[in-house]
Amino acid sequence: MGPRLKLGSRLVGSWEALLVAACVTGTAVWTILGTTAGLPATLLAGLPVAWAAAFALAWHRMRRAPAPRFIFHRHAAVGLAMAVLLAQTTGARSPVVLDVWAIASAAGLAVGRVGCHRGGCCAGRPARIGPRYPMLGGDRHLPVQLLESAWCLTLAVAACACQDLFTPGVTGIAVICAYVMVRVPLQRLRQGTPHS
Repeated sequence: MGPRLKLGSRLVGSWEALLVAACVTGTAVWTILGTTAGLPATLLAGLPVAWAAAFALAWHRMRRAPAPRFIFHRHAAVGLAMAVLLAQTTGARSPVVLDVWAIASAAGLAVGRVGCHRGGCCAGRPARIGPRYPMLGGDRHLPVQLLESAWCLTLAVAACACQDLFTPGVTGIAVICAYVMVRVPLQRLRQGTPHS
């Protein structure tokens, strides 16, 4: 999907490549912060495996759909549920897991939304500024994907810097709430209906 990127001698869709990069980024941040926080190794290894399984299932379903869509909030909810379940089974403190999960998710989404921008999915309404997408009629569209990407990067960096200042769990809740506070207005700026 979207413009192609050259990786070595192979051309791959930029949306797919950046979605994989987002997963790698999120997993790397999860592993680094989780190790620093002293989370159990089984939890640190288990969640990326669960993410990969959920992603493979979603990818399989998307390939069979007439209009493939990757709906982030559904996968985020599943990821959070898996993180809490794994925290319970490994004896890790759920508030600490929530903090690490939220920061890792924001970092991964910051990369993933660049893929949405390049591929033209989740595009903003027609506007005087922004990219042109041939499949959307060639008009310019608000770059809402890049605005969300920048917001997620800001959240991830700020949360990393402030994480030790708060009681465990507060950072994770703050990241989720701050993300939603910006995501909802950006959703209304997308092309089509506000809930598309």
